[in-house]
Amino acid sequence: MQNNNTVFGLKELVHPLSTEEFISSYWLTNKPTIIRSTPDGFPKLSFLSELCTLDKLAIKYSGRVSLISREHSAFDVQGGVKAISYLEDGYTIYFRDIEDYFASVQSVTERLAEDFGVPFFTAEIFASSGISGVPMHSDYHLNISFLLSGERKEWTYAENTALRNQTAICLPANKRQIDQSQLQYIGEEPLAEKMPESAVMVIQHPGDIIFMPRGWWHSTHSFGDCVSINFIMKKPNWAHLFAIATEKDLLTNHEWRGYPHGVVANDKRKKLAIDEFTKLIEQYKNYLQSETSYDIAVRLVQKYLEF
Repeated sequence: MQNNNTVFGLKELVHPLSTEEFISSYWLTNKPTIIRSTPDGFPKLSFLSELCTLDKLAIKYSGRVSLISREHSAFDVQGGVKAISYLEDGYTIYFRDIEDYFASVQSVTERLAEDFGVPFFTAEIFASSGISGVPMHSDYHLNISFLLSGERKEWTYAENTALRNQTAICLPANKRQIDQSQLQYIGEEPLAEKMPESAVMVIQHPGDIIFMPRGWWHSTHSFGDCVSINFIMKKPNWAHLFAIATEKDLLTNHEWRGYPHGVVANDKRKKLAIDEFTKLIEQYKNYLQSETSYDIAVRLVQKYLEF
């Protein structure tokens, strides 16, 4: 039996797979898998049993909660108590950032971030009652989903080959995208309107883990009073890391902290602003040229980790 003081990380989560096998065969290759519970490994997250009691979870959770139906309708409410009142209407309830409310979960997210060698991990809860689920979509994050309780959950999934390394949730082509900017990242292949014929369906039982990589179409169909906890990595991508770190680097210079007066003017003020911006860029280019690319990368990573 696990407890809140138990060190629980990737090794315990993916048992009976080794951490090396999971990372090399699935995590880094972006390949989905299901890890079945075993007699010596279930219940892996018994020390999180308090999360299965939705009333207790709802009382502690004061943040924004999303309600999702299988017909793609969705809306948000504030607070867990109001959210769980929609369970009987067939909605799936989506709680974010669970680690902010439960120290036991925070210990797991921190350990997973350490085990994977990444800056952040977060945790989410999906809860549903009766027959419910989430319609077809693909996510921008890496997701390790553990079914804490319920009868079963059916997952159907296929790779989204039209969009590589998306930065927000993606819906089928016949739905309006939540983030329209994702459309600019679509390659030569069109976005799918329905689940591809290559789709695979697996049944997850309590104690089983589903790893759903970034950019895979998937839908779920839940039966019974299901509660699952998802451990996810959703940031940073390289562009985000570079932008944050570079801003921190630039702000050490008082000139970069100045305001861009005139930058959108329609007279000579715009040219003066562009000239000033050009000077700052030239100074930064010269600064960067004094270092190797490796040294710049090391410095920017350190800058990012400071925030």
